[in-house]
Amino acid sequence: MNNSEQTNISIMLSKAVVQTINSHTKSQRHLCAPLKLVKLENAWRLVPHENLLKYKDAKDIDGFVPNLVAKTKAAFAHYQLRFVTKPGNALYEATVLYDILKNTVTVDMTSISHVNRYGDLPHCIMDTNYFLAAYCVCYDKIDNTLSNS
Repeated sequence: MNNSEQTNISIMLSKAVVQTINSHTKSQRHLCAPLKLVKLENAWRLVPHENLLKYKDAKDIDGFVPNLVAKTKAAFAHYQLRFVTKPGNALYEATVLYDILKNTVTVDMTSISHVNRYGDLPHCIMDTNYFLAAYCVCYDKIDNTLSNS
C-alpha cells in the first residue's frame, strides 16, 4: 500500500479476517487459542480502472471515441491481504470485499489460506474437526511458539 489511509484500511480488513477466523473456531475455543494480528505484510487493492469509472458514453456515432467525463466513484474494492497472526506465527492470505460507501467488509472463509507450514500446532483438533486445522493453535503449543511470536 502506498499511503497511510490505505494501510489503515488494510490493517482494519486484516483484523476483520482474524475476527472471522476466531468466530469460526469459537465452538472449539477449549482446544484452539484465539488468534491476534501481528503484522500486515502486504495488501493489494483491486478497483475498476480510472477510465472505466470516467466513462459516460460515446462521443461519436460509431462508438469508438469514449466520453470520459463521468464522476463515478468505486463503491466496492477487493483487497488481497497477506498477514501474520499469533500464537503460532501463521502466515495467511485472504481476499475480502470492502464496501467503501458503507464501510463494511465481507469475508468468505474459503478465501482464507494458511500459506506457511503449521506442523503439529493444531494436533488437538485433527481428530475432532480436521477442517479447522489451518486456523487452530492448540493451547499446549503456545509456550513452544512464544519465542517465535
